[in-house]
Amino acid sequence: MKLLAFESLVGGAGATTLTANLAAALQRHGEQVAVLDLCAQNNLAAHFAQQLAEPRGLFDDQGLVASVLDNSFRAASEVIVVPFGAPKRQPTASQCVEAFDKTLTALTTLQSVSVTYLLVNLPTGHSFQDSCYLPKDTPCMLVFEPEPRSYIALQRWHYAHKASPTMRYRGLINKVAPHMELQRDSYDLMRAELSDGWLLPYSINRDQHVPEALATQQLIYEYTLGAQANADIQEVAFWLTTESEQLA
Repeated sequence: MKLLAFESLVGGAGATTLTANLAAALQRHGEQVAVLDLCAQNNLAAHFAQQLAEPRGLFDDQGLVASVLDNSFRAASEVIVVPFGAPKRQPTASQCVEAFDKTLTALTTLQSVSVTYLLVNLPTGHSFQDSCYLPKDTPCMLVFEPEPRSYIALQRWHYAHKASPTMRYRGLINKVAPHMELQRDSYDLMRAELSDGWLLPYSINRDQHVPEALATQQLIYEYTLGAQANADIQEVAFWLTTESEQLA
């Protein structure tokens, strides 16, 4: 099973949306994909049509649930979805580590299917915390959009992780809008300052279909096949399945 995490350094960068839609794209490439939400906002499952009032997930009011699989579901896209849940209290870092380990064990012992990819949605700014939920060598995509907040956060992140990185990071630029001057200038600046070997060779363009799809609790390809974001995400999925060793 290949493990891939997603994190955004500032809110709204689109890490959760990319986790969901890239999972579906990989599934269409013939992989069996599972997604795990370790973000307390519990938004990942909404992309897979889970009802907003549905509390099912890893955590409930008593803490970590006894059975991960009983609190997960298989979406119409065939992706296995493990939601965060709706606990009244925020779980501790150690409980989140335990939840990841328990999920990994449950997925590897499945008899019906063999999961080839596990995509993990991390909390915003997770890498600025003292604790890491995942193994140290886990590949992680830092998702950011070309705008001043992201540029500042990337500078802070670079200095914080230069000496002792917690995971194997690569950068993915999301919501690219070259027709907007500030976005275009920020994009050019990031491209100039960030290593080509660190940035993924693809970017995701800003696409109004993305929030429209989420508003209807659908994946982008379910909402409309004509979205530019579909083509962009398919390119990233193809890159992962053919050249994923470059994430090392």
